Amino acid sequence: MASINMHLENLISEMAFALKEKMGARHQRWAKDTAVFVAADDGTLAAIDNELHFGSASEMTSSLLGPQGIAIGDGDIIACNDPYLGSAHVQDFYVLSPVYHLGRTVALLGAKAHMPDIGGNVQGGFNPQAEEVWAEGARFTPLKICREGRTDTYAFNMILLNSRSPDLLRTGLDAMIAALESGRQSVQSLLQASGEQALTEQFTATAADTAKRLREIVSRWPAGEYADSCPVRDGRIKAKDLRIQSKLTVVNGAVAIDLSANPAQLKEPYNSSRGNTLSFALMPFFPLLPAGTAINGGIWKVLRVTSAKGTVVDPVPPAPTAFCPFHVGQEIATSVMGSLNKVLSREDKARLSEWLPGALSWHPQDVNS
Repeated sequence: MASINMHLENLISEMAFALKEKMGARHQRWAKDTAVFVAADDGTLAAIDNELHFGSASEMTSSLLGPQGIAIGDGDIIACNDPYLGSAHVQDFYVLSPVYHLGRTVALLGAKAHMPDIGGNVQGGFNPQAEEVWAEGARFTPLKICREGRTDTYAFNMILLNSRSPDLLRTGLDAMIAALESGRQSVQSLLQASGEQALTEQFTATAADTAKRLREIVSRWPAGEYADSCPVRDGRIKAKDLRIQSKLTVVNGAVAIDLSANPAQLKEPYNSSRGNTLSFALMPFFPLLPAGTAINGGIWKVLRVTSAKGTVVDPVPPAPTAFCPFHVGQEIATSVMGSLNKVLSREDKARLSEWLPGALSWHPQDVNS
């Protein structure tokens, strides 16, 4: 496993370095709100540098490859910031591009970054008075910004003209494109050295290893249903007595995380998009894994998350979502942790309670700077 992990780790490290270098000084402040990742040709994530965004990246990749996506060919890059396809909120842009070999897609490369402004009623998009997503910014869903290796100037300008900070937005988009180009060169070098089969085997082996390690942990837990809830405590939220509920069903070495019993979506910017919900719901499981375990699509072999459309944890248009990394995202993770604590050992409870608070506070608090 060491050589397999090494190749993917090097690939991700090179992509992350390219993103950081191109973003410049702003990356230091927003580093925890960026991610780079690589996926198999079917969209299953093989590696990601920031586990906190695994759920959102998985959801966005699946959406862009599905019926709501657009055709994407060799040298193309598509961009999307749609909260209803996988992004947490309109400020977060994803880019995705295929790597072709012998005329077909063999891998997908992706990057995610928070953008300083994309329109809406207030600078930065964090509008506490928003009742609809249009008050937070413009949605792009999805848009081809590079075609056959060349920038589509018209598409780029369409995005930039919706921002109060077009230069910073351009820097962010260029940085993500640079990360994809770095990854493309690395994958092509690997293909030349080892061939397509070796690359495919690496994707399969790392996912299988992650699934195996997680299943071994879950298999020690007693079968049954375990539920918990977490109150949303923030004086800015108009909805009173709001609680986020979770129910975990453990059976046959797998866990079903059921969030479908949660309240209807709000006309406030605290709805958690499906991608954001996945990221926070999975978060409590990561510190339970053995050190060195890769976070990738093998997770989905063991964990499944269900939610109901039109609820505060899976909203539909035009529900606003700007503040979801704070509320109700953090309450989703806390509720799942409460359910998990009913099956965990004392040592695992301690590890989780020590790790989770720091993980939950990854997003900068001074959101409009």
